[in-house]
Amino acid sequence: MQKFQDAIAKIEIIQNGKPASWGTGFLVADGLVLTALYVVADHTEKTLTPYPGEIALTFPNFRTKASISGTHWDIQADWALLSCECPPPDIRPLPLAILSENHVPWDGYGFPEAKPSGLTVAGRVENDQDKLNDELVFQLFSTQAGAGNGLPVRGLSGAPVLVDDAVVGLLRWAPMKDWQCLAGTLYACPILSVMKKAGTLLHLPDPCFGLPGLPIQDFPAEPFRYLTWFTEKEAEIFFGRNRDIRRMYDRLTAADGPPLILLYGQSGVGKSSFLDADLVPRLSANHAVEYVRRDANATLSQTLLQKLLGASTEDANPPASIGEAWTAAEERAGKPLLLFFDQVEEVFTHPNRANQYEFQEFGANLKELFAKDHAPRGRLILSFRKEWLAEVQKQMKVSDVSFDTEFLKSLDRAAIVEVVTGLTKTSRLQNHYGLWVEPNLPAVIAQDLAGDPDSPIAPTLQILLTRMWQKAKAEDRGAPKFTEAEYRKQKQEGLLLKDFLDRQLAALKEINAPWTESGLALDLLAFHTTSLFHFEGTNARGVIRTLLPPYK
Repeated sequence: MQKFQDAIAKIEIIQNGKPASWGTGFLVADGLVLTALYVVADHTEKTLTPYPGEIALTFPNFRTKASISGTHWDIQADWALLSCECPPPDIRPLPLAILSENHVPWDGYGFPEAKPSGLTVAGRVENDQDKLNDELVFQLFSTQAGAGNGLPVRGLSGAPVLVDDAVVGLLRWAPMKDWQCLAGTLYACPILSVMKKAGTLLHLPDPCFGLPGLPIQDFPAEPFRYLTWFTEKEAEIFFGRNRDIRRMYDRLTAADGPPLILLYGQSGVGKSSFLDADLVPRLSANHAVEYVRRDANATLSQTLLQKLLGASTEDANPPASIGEAWTAAEERAGKPLLLFFDQVEEVFTHPNRANQYEFQEFGANLKELFAKDHAPRGRLILSFRKEWLAEVQKQMKVSDVSFDTEFLKSLDRAAIVEVVTGLTKTSRLQNHYGLWVEPNLPAVIAQDLAGDPDSPIAPTLQILLTRMWQKAKAEDRGAPKFTEAEYRKQKQEGLLLKDFLDRQLAALKEINAPWTESGLALDLLAFHTTSLFHFEGTNARGVIRTLLPPYK
């Protein structure tokens, strides 16, 4: 709880220079504080009626005035967003999450009458589907509020309700007798009630409890990506990596972590999507984050330098070295820089003929970049296929660069189920895409695909779901369905990538027989694959998408 207290404020209504009443609020976005509406306004009125006086917010190390933010309030649900006159500096907003289970522990912090200087409260969630005046509420039990004859809890209203380090709601009311809480019972407004009216002001609650969440964006037209990797724009519809997201987020934000992390995994495991769609948007809340892929027309060092220079390339005297450019990028952003460098293995598979020492040069530049006397605040993450791990590690050791490794495993059964059911897990996604998944289907697909952990499960799954989605949309555009019957049909046609390529080549032959009979199509594919039939970077996906006809 201690790490969250900087974002929790005592809210006072100042009349004639003195506090007339008080409550609690907490930072949920830059300059925005969430509290119970009746802390700042008369909730018995049908229209918004703020209390007379000024709204003063006192954080542990900062004080400012505030006002109710436009139309972002709800009398019935009892919450209001406050706009700070001066946004609190260097205070991270509390992360949000959606609670969907009972009997879990919760904790919070506020300023009750029993201890106006601040008190930690905790307990368990008794009912996450209770009602109060026809509004959905959480019924909570608080150990502190239930102690003795009951705790005087006035002033606790608006305090955050945290589960696993994420805000799932805010305290709004308690049954009381003689100003003391009865039986330790408290009621909270779910954060989902706030999200319905807050628009794009807040980040989406993260399924990885305790992480900053994702910015609200327009939905992609198609929720499945075929053979294209997911990017930051598709972050909300990319599923299956919650555990990996949590682990990497913690590693990248740890104060004592190494400057360089080598992220590796088998071809087709989804490294690019994991970096671009999972990590980039979540880390952007508190870091400057950049994603770059190896440029075949430049060396690794040149690609990294060009990315770091960014807009500064128009400067009269742009930084000449990677170290200087990194420092300048962090100064421009005012945050530590996290840079994801993807497809690094192409330095071996498609070497730069003009510079045969490209990787050795890159290692020397990293040694200079991460020198202890002027190391940057941020981190560099190199991503590549697992068969090149030994070569990359060897060069980093030769260059005397401190590093750590992270292996991205194939999707397991639980992750496959998460991917298949992802579009049904939030009301926002369900309302937009309207997908229904037959209850037993996710487990059936997971059983079939996870049997061989060395197979490229991620692209195979995306091909399958893309085909099923197109078929379901054709049958019922308003209410598409994933059924076991349709899955069985797809399975009969073949689920493996080899089956997919056989179908595409057969379809290509119908359009232009000489392309296949002459061997042109196979020659193009062979140029972009290894002896293990791995796709070589983005070009292979481009060949498959452009040379071959659309899937059937």
